[in-house]
Amino acid sequence: MEKRELNRLLSEISLVLAAFFFLNTSTNITGSFIGVSIPATASSLFSLAFLLLSSLFYTSTAPKAPLEDLVKSEFNLANEMANLTAGEKIIYILDSSAIFTYSENTQKLLTLLNTSKGNFYITKSVLNEVHDYPTKSILEKNVIILDKIEKDPNNYKHCIDWAQSSLEGTIKNENYLIAKEFIQTGKPPKNLDNTKMNQIIKTVKTIQKNARPGETITKDYILKKLDQNYGLSNTDADILAEGIYFAGQNINVVILSNDNHLKQAVENLNKKGNRNVHYLPTYTQAVA
Repeated sequence: MEKRELNRLLSEISLVLAAFFFLNTSTNITGSFIGVSIPATASSLFSLAFLLLSSLFYTSTAPKAPLEDLVKSEFNLANEMANLTAGEKIIYILDSSAIFTYSENTQKLLTLLNTSKGNFYITKSVLNEVHDYPTKSILEKNVIILDKIEKDPNNYKHCIDWAQSSLEGTIKNENYLIAKEFIQTGKPPKNLDNTKMNQIIKTVKTIQKNARPGETITKDYILKKLDQNYGLSNTDADILAEGIYFAGQNINVVILSNDNHLKQAVENLNKKGNRNVHYLPTYTQAVA
């Protein structure tokens, strides 16, 4: 058996043990299996330990997905954007995850900006996340930069409150809060069931999969990456608030992003009757 296969097997065994001890926190099934009852607190710690152990074994078992093969062509994306809404007034708001899709080939980004119907916008918070000069230069010359300070404060406060509420109500945020509490304390939250436990395992494995070679995966490392990649960000709130602001002027807004927080938040907005805000990824399948 190759090392990669062995590590994958050990990772899966550790996951099974993590789930076993998690179930024991409420059912005390260890008494039936080994004849010894293990307290719920100890079971929680064992569950967390095996969860982290599984993540360690998973190191280098799977290569990173070739994201470049999933990128939509700039022409196909432009067609999708044009067909997404029937309204005459359309604007596009860029998230950093969409910009980085084409950062390796700035000509594709420029083609997208020049061939699409409607104006492109970007918030200052997103622009600040772009550090390579060619991409930033293209954005500054071809995209309208939004600054929340320029807007009416009362109106913007309403938009940002609505945006934050929509983001906080996402499934991704709920799973993030549960995972963070469990990993921090080692104690399962009251609302942690098997489905959410599996989501925690999936999240930890994703963090591990995206680790750079040589990085040591510890509890602190997982918590740090959990905050960075799954926690709510002010940038997301800015993007969504701008979308809500323009939608209130009967303008169709298309948010270009690959962020599930934004996707689910837009879905929340749509459910509440705001159907002028749309979400469109730049990849052919979910990558975040």
